[in-house]
Amino acid sequence: MSTVSPDVLEQLERGFECWNRRAINEMMEMYTRDAEVDVSRLLPDEDVLRGQDQIRAYYDRMWETWSGFGWKPCEFAELGDDRYAAVVRVEAEGRGSGTPVASELTIFYWAVRDRVQVR
Repeated sequence: MSTVSPDVLEQLERGFECWNRRAINEMMEMYTRDAEVDVSRLLPDEDVLRGQDQIRAYYDRMWETWSGFGWKPCEFAELGDDRYAAVVRVEAEGRGSGTPVASELTIFYWAVRDRVQVR
């Protein structure tokens, strides 16, 4: 495990900034058309999201469910072979219940190339 290069760090941080601003179009530019986002290990009722349309729909659904949903990146690491990890703190509040939630988790990225996320 090693430090992330400045270019990749900028790319990963930009993704979290886009999420926090709800800049979905800008965020989608950061994914290839056939990108995959696997949330199934964190949320067992969810499937692997394949392609920008599924990713966009999932993100829209999360923003509808939660208010104040934000990600705060805490640490990034390069794992080798175009793989990266980000330790993040997520904070949100249930839109209907008003219940606050907060947690730290690790997100893994594969193939961050040419400023575009593949998986």
